[in-house]
Amino acid sequence: QYLVETWHADANIKSNDGSTSYYLAASNCHFEVSEYLMSNSDIDTSIHGDDNNSIGDNPAIVQDVKHKAEMQRLEISTDVATNIRELGEKDITWGKGGGNIHNPGNKHYRKLLDDCFDYYKSLENMKSRLSFQRDVVDSLRFDGYRFVDKQTLEGGQTFWNEMPPEKASTKVGRSLIEMKKKRKKMDQL
Repeated sequence: QYLVETWHADANIKSNDGSTSYYLAASNCHFEVSEYLMSNSDIDTSIHGDDNNSIGDNPAIVQDVKHKAEMQRLEISTDVATNIRELGEKDITWGKGGGNIHNPGNKHYRKLLDDCFDYYKSLENMKSRLSFQRDVVDSLRFDGYRFVDKQTLEGGQTFWNEMPPEKASTKVGRSLIEMKKKRKKMDQL
């Protein structure tokens, strides 16, 4: 802000990889800078300076995900729950069958992925995508959500175990790939 207002610096100059100042601020969780850049209509708020790679319809949600992920990473505990007998409103379940569709945690999860999909799709390399997948997991964990996996014993007794963040991140990646396939199929109709 100081450079733009005092020295009339051009905030639309791109970095060596083509990223705009807005994208760099948002991706590094510099929310005051992002908000300042968004409020200035002369500043390019796309990721790489073209409309095809914009941050999507919900830049505030993407920023919120990144902020909460950073806050979750500051938490010392990485413990995961085991032998969960009853699911709660904030449990995100995995497994085959239609039971996952109606679970409140899964509904919230799918809505979040839908809101962030355009941003995820615009990321140009695997490292950025993997990082964002982990951001989604950490953001949800910050809000009290758990990714849980169903376990069945030989006697038929079932319980749930919370997934470690690394495994949950892989599941998020699979969900985004499935979402991409479904959207591509819908576009072809």
